[in-house]
Amino acid sequence: MPLCPAHTVKGVDTDALTAIRAGVLNAGFIPVDSETQPNTLNVGLINASLTFSLYLDPFDTSDDKHDPTAASRRRKLLDLLMSHSHLVFSLQHQTALFQVLVIGRCFRFLRWDKSGVIYTEATDYVSTQKGTKHLLRMLHLFSQLDPDPTAPPSPTAPPSDPREHASLYDPTFEYIRTGFAQSLEDFLRYVLDIDGRLFLAGAPVFVASGMIGRGTKCFFALDWLTQRIVFIKDSWRLCGVGLESEGVVLERLNAAGVKFVPTRICHEDCLDQETETSNYSPYTGTKTERSKQGARLRRFRHHRLAVFEVCLPSPAFKDGRMWTMILYAALCAHMDAFKLCGVVHRDVSVGNVLVFPCVAGNHLEWQGRLSD
Repeated sequence: MPLCPAHTVKGVDTDALTAIRAGVLNAGFIPVDSETQPNTLNVGLINASLTFSLYLDPFDTSDDKHDPTAASRRRKLLDLLMSHSHLVFSLQHQTALFQVLVIGRCFRFLRWDKSGVIYTEATDYVSTQKGTKHLLRMLHLFSQLDPDPTAPPSPTAPPSDPREHASLYDPTFEYIRTGFAQSLEDFLRYVLDIDGRLFLAGAPVFVASGMIGRGTKCFFALDWLTQRIVFIKDSWRLCGVGLESEGVVLERLNAAGVKFVPTRICHEDCLDQETETSNYSPYTGTKTERSKQGARLRRFRHHRLAVFEVCLPSPAFKDGRMWTMILYAALCAHMDAFKLCGVVHRDVSVGNVLVFPCVAGNHLEWQGRLSD
């Protein structure tokens, strides 16, 4: 019986020789079946990643007193582990990622989520039979993981006549069709279920930098109900008493008639998916009660929001007059949000002032939209 059935280890370093000289090798633990051989697309199916460090343990500070460069090198290795985790999170829909870190004769298991990383004690897998069994057992268990256990089945036909919903949408512009088509090229395709409504999506058109934090990803997606391309924002929001999700706030703004903000289709906190690392103390490593959280670790909950408008980024404006109108729309949106709903944005920037082309009568009108 194979140790890890239907799986293979595939290197992800572009320059293996440079990686060996640096003392670090990286690989992905990738599923393989008769229809899909290991290739670049399968990085979206990584259940766990493996990193081999010839001599450096990023979590062991015992050598810092004897080697003044050890802390700097440990930080670089930790940054490398974090960047690989961020890559996998950006390519697939994950709540967490496991890593196997092999340091010479020892290994650690790591679990990354949007709050940080949990890691085990270093275990010798060469000298003791117990350590060897532990490593092999965990590798076998990794091969049993489902890459996306929450994915709904692929739809087969639209549930209704798309023409029934035509009045909700402006014509589909070329930049929307082109962006959606490009997101499907050489990339895994997903069915996203948001509050019971299905959307088909490929590669994200935007990925926020950094492994820790909100991890915002944005998609051009096909709404299966209406067969039109819409915009989906996938993020991890801070959760706690009195903290509303973006979808809830946008629903209130739409109901109050606030202009120049996106039009919500649906939103959902995904299956109560929350970060696990935030349940552990960063000082003692022990699990704490949720009521006692907050020791510098933020707790996040997975949130998805779908809106009708597929906008352009603010640098897409053509001239000063257009930019003035876009800013005017954003100011009006913020004023109405405060007057009608008591909502203050608190994070207005170039990234969330957007350009929205719409057809008004027989001419094209460029408007602004204020997003979160």
